[in-house]
Amino acid sequence: MPTLTLPDFPQLLAQPPAVRRKLAAVADRNGWDAAGMAAAILHESAWNPRAVNKGSGASGLIQIIPATARGLGTTVQAIRTMGAGEQLDLAERFWRGMAQSRPVGPLDWLVLGLGTGNVPGGYRADLPGSTVLYEPGTPGARGNPGLQDGGGAVTVGVARKALADLLTGVSRSTLDTSTATPSSSASGALVVVVLGAAAAWLLLRRKGKGNGKKAA
Repeated sequence: MPTLTLPDFPQLLAQPPAVRRKLAAVADRNGWDAAGMAAAILHESAWNPRAVNKGSGASGLIQIIPATARGLGTTVQAIRTMGAGEQLDLAERFWRGMAQSRPVGPLDWLVLGLGTGNVPGGYRADLPGSTVLYEPGTPGARGNPGLQDGGGAVTVGVARKALADLLTGVSRSTLDTSTATPSSSASGALVVVVLGAAAAWLLLRRKGKGNGKKAA
């Protein structure tokens, strides 16, 4: 049976089995790291497909802004009506466009989400951590205060660390991708759903996402 190891994020465990199966399928067909993808979605929206940033209008699992939505042939209003599975299809298209057929580093999902339009040569997995995605004081930096370095810039290294921190100490479950059923202990999925709701609220409050995150 094909299997994939996923982090036991409460918000991910709360998703329908079909959503976890979709995440596995997206990772498998692209050779991407499913744990990093799951962590990026946790950071962006706490796995809430209805998440909306009131300042920028960024919507959905990966917080797509209006300009990016138009580039993908949709709107943020339409994204808000999509379920998590459908939004994962949209996220796959977005990530493919940003990666430009290049391999994606396991912790680079926020880097892709933030956009690499200001980086000479665009995205690549070996970008140094010091690479600046948004200079201090720019809309992209102001919109992502939790991803600024000590000088106020948003860098590749800080974005990677954000995902690494989310994954640190998190247990993993092996998913049978033919059934999307965890084959190891999920540490009380029913309990963590309740805890996850509180964690999601705190995460979104702390993050303070804003403008200028993604380039169409």
